[in-house]
Amino acid sequence: MPNIKEIDTENEKKNCAVCNEKAPHMCSVCRAVSYCSKEHQKQHWKQHKLICNSYEVKLNNQLGRYLIASRDLSTNDKIISESPLILGPKMFEPTPLCLGCYRPPTPGVRCPNCLWPFCHPQCPGLTDPHHHSVECFILSLGKSLALQPGILRYEIITPLRCLLLQKRNKKKWQQIMTMEAHSNSRGPETEIYKELEDLVVNYLIENYLKQLEEGLNYSKELLQRICGVLDVNALEIRGAGDIGLLALYPTICLLEHNCLPNTIYHYSPEFKITLSPIANIKKGEHLSTSYTHVLWGTQDRREHLKQNKYFDCKCERCSDPTELGSYISALKCHGLLQDNTCSGWQLPIAPLEDSEWKCDKCPVTLKSDEAKNLVSMLSMETDTTIKQIKPPVGQVTDLLKKLKYFLHPHHYLCYETKHLLIQLYGHQPGFLHHELTVEQLQNKEGICRELLSINKILDRGYGRLCLYSAVLMYELQSAIVELTNRKTSNAIEEAKSLLTQTANILKYEPMNSPGSVMRTLAKKTLHELEFKQGIQC
Repeated sequence: MPNIKEIDTENEKKNCAVCNEKAPHMCSVCRAVSYCSKEHQKQHWKQHKLICNSYEVKLNNQLGRYLIASRDLSTNDKIISESPLILGPKMFEPTPLCLGCYRPPTPGVRCPNCLWPFCHPQCPGLTDPHHHSVECFILSLGKSLALQPGILRYEIITPLRCLLLQKRNKKKWQQIMTMEAHSNSRGPETEIYKELEDLVVNYLIENYLKQLEEGLNYSKELLQRICGVLDVNALEIRGAGDIGLLALYPTICLLEHNCLPNTIYHYSPEFKITLSPIANIKKGEHLSTSYTHVLWGTQDRREHLKQNKYFDCKCERCSDPTELGSYISALKCHGLLQDNTCSGWQLPIAPLEDSEWKCDKCPVTLKSDEAKNLVSMLSMETDTTIKQIKPPVGQVTDLLKKLKYFLHPHHYLCYETKHLLIQLYGHQPGFLHHELTVEQLQNKEGICRELLSINKILDRGYGRLCLYSAVLMYELQSAIVELTNRKTSNAIEEAKSLLTQTANILKYEPMNSPGSVMRTLAKKTLHELEFKQGIQC
């Protein structure tokens, strides 16, 4: 049953649904019914729960099942709050973890029954029926594998947990079986089928399942379908220590994709997910999330969705050659215009097709393959630099200069390089804040503001780039503070506001994650800044 919350103003007060007296509380989910007390809400819940949802499930041939708002929604509303049907390690490139609590395992600590690594001998997840105890007996059938270094396959755990719902929870099992798996697009001739057959299906059957007595259906076709359901519907979320996990939610999985989603979600330490609007949503509007990275260009996003979610995205952002004025995929034109080098930008003529690219100021065009090859070449060079641990500032600035020769300054490769640079400026020996020139500090400030302006276009409400934005806000305030100390700026109140915003947009980040560390740092820095300001006053 949802909570009840105080109604803010006298004008909004309604009558209690039970006794018709003035009601100072309303249902926190639908906000359509009010109560005079918690007792009357409990009394009315059996009737009210049938209409409480702020969403409706719809069906059509193009989208399958999808969600719409059943009433007008504001950013203060909760649309959905639910626990996962299944939670476990990723199926591709999973990180070794404790199967009980999803923290990093401790060397030498193992489950006494199946011998898989654990974090602590008394980890509560060892006996929790929602976590490791589910698969412990099955895994114990292959104890010899658990003792062989590097042989454990965490990829099998989440599909196995789904499979075991046949016996443990028939309702959840039926929910999973109704989810879309796109089996027609994942047949035996496809690479994904062959990869999962080797990685999960055959390994699981040969080493564990075939030792079971009769009673559990574990055919190859069924296991492939389960993998398809997880691949298409599960969310990748972050556990303790920033470990990636797969979570399959019964209703959240119905959200359709949009590169400009209108919802944001966060989850509790127990992985219960809560979905809220990013901005006001009108009754009847489709509810959406994003299944790609915000900072990918249109070609990369659409290719990812086609290969992994089996549809062609035609959203507002994908349909716009400039990507809503962000120019995050645009290339620099090197044609000539009136005897001078053109200052225009190469953009795809038809971004929803494999079309030519054309300059927005001169007649020069590029073939689609030429544009792809150029970005691919620059991407490899960018990855080589960015993946280094604290690359030298000089190397990063040289790379950025080269990228800007070929790309729009807002191109996602320039964005990634600039985001790295502002974290090196002020923190690398020789470039600490007190060692930076005023020009370098102002450059850092300008980059932070530039990237934040891109985020504002592509990530409304800090729904998908909260950590990126938090880093930018934190580094921006550090540049402002240093410039203020040198009497070249006087924006200390803006710095304090940026630190407050940094902590606020990271308020839902899991404990021990990079986001929670940044949140703590922002609060500490704000406290120190206010203390120092108080002394000066």
